[in-house]
Amino acid sequence: MMKPVFPLVLLFLFSTLALAQDFHVRVWPGLAPNETESVEKIKATRDVTCPMLDVFLPEKTKANGKCLLIFPGGGYAFLSVYPGAFYYTAEYFRERGYVCAVLQYRVPVRKWAGEERHKAAWQDAQRAIRLVRSKASEWGFDPEKIGAMGGSAGGHLTVFCAVNSQHRAYDPIDEIDQIPCHLNFAAPLYPAYLVPAEKYSCGSKSNEMALADNLYFDEKTPPFCIFFGDEDTTCTPTGALALYRQLRLMNIPAELHIYAKTRHTFVGDYKSEHKGSWLKSMYDWIELMVK
Repeated sequence: MMKPVFPLVLLFLFSTLALAQDFHVRVWPGLAPNETESVEKIKATRDVTCPMLDVFLPEKTKANGKCLLIFPGGGYAFLSVYPGAFYYTAEYFRERGYVCAVLQYRVPVRKWAGEERHKAAWQDAQRAIRLVRSKASEWGFDPEKIGAMGGSAGGHLTVFCAVNSQHRAYDPIDEIDQIPCHLNFAAPLYPAYLVPAEKYSCGSKSNEMALADNLYFDEKTPPFCIFFGDEDTTCTPTGALALYRQLRLMNIPAELHIYAKTRHTFVGDYKSEHKGSWLKSMYDWIELMVK
C-alpha cells in the first residue's frame, strides 16, 4: 500500500518557508529622495521606487554578532535577485550565525542623477547601513561588525559605501541619519565602474591601473576581500588590482582572489571546485578579520 505523501509535502513546505526572508523593512519612512511615489514590491527586479531590506535573522543559539548587507548587481538598470545567487548567499551566512539583509535599491538610473548612475542606489545603501546599525540591539548583533558584499554594480556599491562613508549621499531626514554609515568590512565581487574608463559605463577593456576620481579613501575605510575573474569582459580585472594597490598603499588589510578562466557574474556558482570556492573564501576571510 502506498504511503500518503501529505507529510512529505508539509515537510517540503516548511523547509521552503525556512529559506524565506524573515521580514521586510522599508528603508525610508516616506518617499525616497527625489521620488514622487513609493510602491512596495517584494523581490522586485525593475522599476523600484520603494527601497526595501529583506532581513534574515539567525537562530539565537547560532548568532555570532555580525551583520552582512547584500547588494545585488544589474548595472543599476535592474536588480539581479535570482534565488540561486544573492538570496542563497544570505541563507549561507544566516546559517552560520549572521544577520543578513538583502537591499532592494532603486533602479533604473534616475535622470536627476546625471552621470552619477549610482546616486539613488548610494542614497539607499547609506540609509540602509544606518538603519541596520540602529537595529543592532533589537536584531542581536554588534553595531561595529557590519559589512557588505555585492556583485558587479552591487560590488561597486559595496566599494562606494566602504570608501565614501564620510560623504553624505542625501540630506538628513530623522534621527537615524545621525548614525554613522561606515562599514566594518567589505567583500565586493567583480565590482564595476572602478577605473576612469568605466566610471559611467562598463564594457571597458582598459588595462589602466588608476581608480575613478569619485572614490575617497579615508580613516574609516575598512578591510577588503575582493573577487574577480581574469576573463571578465564586462568589467576590467585591473580595477580590482587598482583597488587592492590603493588599499595596500594605505596599509588597509586586503585580500584579492582572481580566478583563471572565469567571466563575469559567477556569484551563483557554488559547485565548481575552482571559482565556486568564493563563498567559503569570503566566509573564512570575515571570520579571520572580524572577531
